[in-house]
Amino acid sequence: MAGNRPTVPLLLVVGTMVVVALAQVVWASGGSLYEASQGIAFFLGAGGMMLMFYRWRWLGDGLAKVLCLTAFGTWALAVMVGSVGDGFAPSHPSFWIAGVALLIGLVGGVLALVRVYLERKKAG
Repeated sequence: MAGNRPTVPLLLVVGTMVVVALAQVVWASGGSLYEASQGIAFFLGAGGMMLMFYRWRWLGDGLAKVLCLTAFGTWALAVMVGSVGDGFAPSHPSFWIAGVALLIGLVGGVLALVRVYLERKKAG
């Protein structure tokens, strides 16, 4: 019976989920695009770090381990620096350190997805 089901392209499903998630973040931030961009960056970086953690702990991926620990360590540094002074104001160094941590998480997540794609392509 499963063979008779219509299939929806995966890209369409993921694209729809991304559009809905972006709309929710903009709505939750009160329509402020600056605040929405911070929320989007946080979820992309954190999502990438979660994907790397999965690849590291369950699949033994060494690159994911290094990137995950680097992202987490950078985030911990941002929290330590942010606990002194202005917190996470854009003028404070902790804001930029946190941005680097999120960028590491995003790039690592994209690399993990590329590796998943290449592994699946190679397997079948």
